[in-house]
Amino acid sequence: MDSETTDNNTGTPPPPSSAPAKPSASQTQLPPIAALFLSKFDVHTGYDLKWYRSLNSNTYSSKGLEFKSLPSGLHSVSNDVICFTQEKCTEISTGASPDHNLIYGMSIYRQNKQEQQLDTNTGAVDRDQVKMYSLGILIDPAHLSDAGTPVTWKPKFYSACWGYRSDLDKLLSDFMTSDDSDQEDLFCDNFEQYYEIHKFRGPNDLTNKFKDIMKSVNINRRKSIQTLINEELNTNESNASITENGTSAATSVSEPSIPKCDSALYDVAIDDEHMISGLLPLLEKMGPLIFKIWKLSLLRKKIILYSPQQASTFAIPCDDGSHDVSQREKRASISDFSKFIYCISLISSIPKEIRLPLIKSGVVNLDDLEFNTPLYNICVNDISFIKSIKNGFLASTTDQIILEKCELYDYSLKLESINLMNHINEDCTCDDDDLIPKIARSGDKTREAKLATSRDFQRYKLLYWNFFSESNVEDSIGFLNKNEIDNQEISLPQYAKKTTEPVSVREFFWKAFSWWATAGGMESKQDEYEIEFALFDDLSKDEIEKLVSLLGYFQKLTIKLFNLLIDIVNNSESDHLNEQNLDENSIDPESTRVNGSENEPLVPGAPKNERQNSGKTIWIESQDVYEMGLDPYSSSDCEFLIELISVWWGKEAKIGGYLGNMCCI
Repeated sequence: MDSETTDNNTGTPPPPSSAPAKPSASQTQLPPIAALFLSKFDVHTGYDLKWYRSLNSNTYSSKGLEFKSLPSGLHSVSNDVICFTQEKCTEISTGASPDHNLIYGMSIYRQNKQEQQLDTNTGAVDRDQVKMYSLGILIDPAHLSDAGTPVTWKPKFYSACWGYRSDLDKLLSDFMTSDDSDQEDLFCDNFEQYYEIHKFRGPNDLTNKFKDIMKSVNINRRKSIQTLINEELNTNESNASITENGTSAATSVSEPSIPKCDSALYDVAIDDEHMISGLLPLLEKMGPLIFKIWKLSLLRKKIILYSPQQASTFAIPCDDGSHDVSQREKRASISDFSKFIYCISLISSIPKEIRLPLIKSGVVNLDDLEFNTPLYNICVNDISFIKSIKNGFLASTTDQIILEKCELYDYSLKLESINLMNHINEDCTCDDDDLIPKIARSGDKTREAKLATSRDFQRYKLLYWNFFSESNVEDSIGFLNKNEIDNQEISLPQYAKKTTEPVSVREFFWKAFSWWATAGGMESKQDEYEIEFALFDDLSKDEIEKLVSLLGYFQKLTIKLFNLLIDIVNNSESDHLNEQNLDENSIDPESTRVNGSENEPLVPGAPKNERQNSGKTIWIESQDVYEMGLDPYSSSDCEFLIELISVWWGKEAKIGGYLGNMCCI
């Protein structure tokens, strides 16, 4: 990198050779940037940070940006979007974990066109003619504000860079039309001007104040209009709900509906290109494993996504009718992975309505546990940084060596190329396990895949029916037939069943015993179908509303799970205090024995020493596990629940009760 381009105050830039890229219409909505940079990869000289501007070169270091913005494997694609994180350099050490001091970055990668890479004599690719560049930005979350108020909702940090994609792509495309290095240097003037327009200017800058005032006015105006619309809709619905006998429908039992997600999401300009747009593709590609990754993320595990780069033997149909893999992408794009990481972090976040109950219940550290932090793409140069991170994270990588360092992460998620997976149902006649999504524990030499539970599979069928099935028309909503849902297995992705645990022996025998004990009165699977399906009765066909509804569905699952856990933890604490008071009031050994027998924990099968430590051990009945939305017959769900209580409350938990212990559940 040229020394003259590393500082903000380094002389006058050369005159521009063309007009600078015009700011987009939404430029006033874009967050301010802390740095703008251009990276280059050359087959002879390797990686190079060709141009860099920042607010402060000490705070916003350029170290390693050329590697972050040009990760390995990009030579196989013509363009991509790379999201990443960078550690903010501070003079005063706070002693906090590095993940508390992150700045977010994004770069646009492009190769020059294939015809420009060909040797005119031989027609083969001339490596000397291959140009690979990446134009990127850095954003400091401390600079983000909403109408003058600092942003505290972390997902806004995670997606702050995403709105710059179009502008950066246009700037880089114009730059790559240059024929020689002299023209490239002249084009850098456009970068300089763009940086000056979008850089952070401080809270006292009049331009920022004007933007904040206008944004505040627009937000209040939208809210006022929406309030009037809602009041009119509520009035119309209220009038329409009056029955013939004058009774309001509001007096009847309300039907379940899809919960609304955190209100903070509605302050975000969501469109088809927002990062949350990856949620539906993630659901479709993951299959039932979407629930497994949701649970692992709730445990705040360190999870790394990756896609194998080796060629697959699976033939993809081309537009001309032939089949050729070599002409298609052989890995999932980094851009797709960035969206998936953002979506996983969102669906496993803690909704606002349960924050206070969690704090009151004695959660260890909610600030660290509220979100699973996205690190986005990581490379070999990030290894020392990753080792220093204490909390969980979500990341992706194209470097196989990172996966070989088991101490860096807890679980890996392998996803095949999206292009390959799109054709599995239509054209795949082979049983290639490499095309199946796979979750594996770090350090597991057997690389045994972690599977979804049978209850997860049933839930996925319901989601697939509502979001992807062509059979789901308006006439079918509200008249769900069990056979229709069961037949959905036919149209599900082929890997859906393969990624699900088989029905366990104890589940089979327990359900048979329950059916016999209740004289056939056991709750049927159809009842659960109808309850879950009723959540989507008002599902809109609008794609954005679908995304919000799906996010709301996962937040409902999270709220349901934690509300029951909060009750159990609070009751356990209350029982423990009562036992302590009774012990203090005991006068002699005989009275101690009597008092102890009257206040025995509701777990008759618990050993004596465990009963004495019941204040430290939380006992959960199998029925509670079921009501939390989990599978009490699945050992993986029971292990998840035990670890969840340990991570969030620092307490020991055990699953079981009288019948549970008898039946080894």
